Amino acid sequence: MIIRSLELKNIRSYLDDTISFPEGSVLLSGDIGSGKTTILLAIEFAIFGIIKGTVSGSTLLRHGKKEGYVKLIFEIKDKTVEVMRVLKRQTAGVQQSSGHIIIDGIKKEGTANELKSQILQLIGYPDELLTKSKSLIFRFTVYTPQEEMKHILYESKDERLDTLRKIFNIDRYKTIRDNTFNYMRELKLKKSNLEGKISDLEEKKELLKKRKQELKSIDEELEKLSVEEEKTRNIVDKKKKELREIEEQIKKFNELKKELALTKQNQALLEKLEKKNVQETDILKKEISSLKKELRGIKEVKDLDEQITNIKKEIEKIDEEIDKTQEKETEQKVAQQNSEKIKKKIVELDKCPTCEQKVEEDHKKKITERENARLEIIKRNLEKIRKIKETQEKKKHILEEELERLREENKKSSVYNVKLQNLKEKEAQFVELEEQKQDFASQTLKLDIKLKDTDAELEKHKETETEYEKEKNEYEKINEEHKKISVLLASQKTRKEGFEKQNAELEQEIDKKEQDKKRLGFLNELLNWLNQYFINVIAIIEKQILLKIHQEFSAYFKEWFDVLMEEGTLTVRLDEDFTPIIEQNGYETYLENLSGGEKTSLALAYRLALNKVINDFISTIKTKDLIILDEPTDGFSSEQLDKLRDVLEQLNIKQTIIVSHESKLESYVDNIIRIAKQEHVSRVL
Repeated sequence: MIIRSLELKNIRSYLDDTISFPEGSVLLSGDIGSGKTTILLAIEFAIFGIIKGTVSGSTLLRHGKKEGYVKLIFEIKDKTVEVMRVLKRQTAGVQQSSGHIIIDGIKKEGTANELKSQILQLIGYPDELLTKSKSLIFRFTVYTPQEEMKHILYESKDERLDTLRKIFNIDRYKTIRDNTFNYMRELKLKKSNLEGKISDLEEKKELLKKRKQELKSIDEELEKLSVEEEKTRNIVDKKKKELREIEEQIKKFNELKKELALTKQNQALLEKLEKKNVQETDILKKEISSLKKELRGIKEVKDLDEQITNIKKEIEKIDEEIDKTQEKETEQKVAQQNSEKIKKKIVELDKCPTCEQKVEEDHKKKITERENARLEIIKRNLEKIRKIKETQEKKKHILEEELERLREENKKSSVYNVKLQNLKEKEAQFVELEEQKQDFASQTLKLDIKLKDTDAELEKHKETETEYEKEKNEYEKINEEHKKISVLLASQKTRKEGFEKQNAELEQEIDKKEQDKKRLGFLNELLNWLNQYFINVIAIIEKQILLKIHQEFSAYFKEWFDVLMEEGTLTVRLDEDFTPIIEQNGYETYLENLSGGEKTSLALAYRLALNKVINDFISTIKTKDLIILDEPTDGFSSEQLDKLRDVLEQLNIKQTIIVSHESKLESYVDNIIRIAKQEHVSRVL
């Protein structure tokens, strides 16, 4: 990966500037606070976007600006890539909005995560970095901020080892071990649970054996009860049949009794109806005579409903015409009001609200005359509409008077028709009552005959009830005996079903416990394999990888520290936990006892050795041609500055970007980019 250019718009102290980066060694030179580190942060932001806790939007976007962007152009494996990320100030704070990426001229818009995903694929970093807040590989192989240079040296050995595991992607072995121990704990819990489940297996087997013997005794008892039940059931069925035959005779006897009572009741009712018929006939004669006299004095009037309906339709039609005329009048009045408003508005208007030019008096006069002419037309239209309304209202009034007259005449006709209809109904009712008289006489004769026949039939069935009581007592006695046997039989069957169900459940439980016993055996084998073999193999694999990394890491670390510290008073090496061991004149000393230049040399050697080992071990990454050093010479002597050039030559990296305010470094590098800051604005000189 080679950086070609970086464009900044409203990023920290930069307003609008572009920095071009050649190959070889490049020095970003300038005073402290001139804006050098901003360029490095912008490069990291362009690649990874906002990084929580490292690169925030509010840190990057210039104060007082609503929007800014970073545009980075770099080359990777013969591909030219342009990535642009945009920052916007919103109510919730500075947020990253959509940007774009251009690869060999093909542009794609994308969200922050979509851009990061494509760039990670291009530079060969693991996909899991997409959801992580920090890229350890980038921070230890390409760019480490000045304040983080010595951080890894001050970490505890466990923290340092965890960091290295994450960088080299071998933290998965520790994760595998941790997960394995967690899994083994779960397996032990399952094992303990299974042991508890099968502890009573033999007892359950013995219980099942006893229950099967009891079930056999129940079957023998059921067989005896079944024979008894069948015998009593046959006797009950025979008695029940005999009772039904007698019941049929009694039923017929009771029906005859009911029929006799009903006949007598009908006879009494018929006598009442005959008396009522005579009374109603006399009353109807008088009412018919009275109605005939009344109708002689009333004149018959024709039906006027059709005429009334026609007049109503005409009135409805006129109402519709009046509504339409009213709508026209309303439209004219609205138009009249609009014209008056326009006249008033144009008189009061000084400037045109659209073009803001002054409105001339001549223009006002023309609009006023136009509206006056329109108002005159509206006035004439309103007068015509008023006359039409008067005509319509008058016509409606005449029709309403005619309608009222017809309704009065129709009322008289209704009275005549009602009385006439009443007369006809009463005459018909009189005829019906005369017919009923004859019918009553016929029915009375029939009822008398029926009473005699029913009495004769009842005499034949008097002894049937005595016989029924005798048979019923015998039936109830044998039926009670049958019920007792049936209840006992049902009880034994229920008991058998209960035993069978319990035995089935017990058999299922025993089968399940046998399966649990097999699973327990498997768990014991699995736990033994995980504990004796798997964990040891994982530990050996991790140890071998760390040992290989340690050998190369330690060699580079010692070599580059010796170059930076020529005097030879200090020697360094790495212990098995990758902790730097410092010796001075043959005695171990602590990091805190070193001078500023010695600490920087130690940190730089450690950081460059780590960079070299990472690039050698992780074949997929494509940022091996680039390294960015942020103030790598803090506390260096003049001689150490000279030695830095030797180290950089040994690295043999295509593009090295160094941030420093040390003027001596200018003689060591191929290119110099000078940064200056005036009135809070940084720019490239």
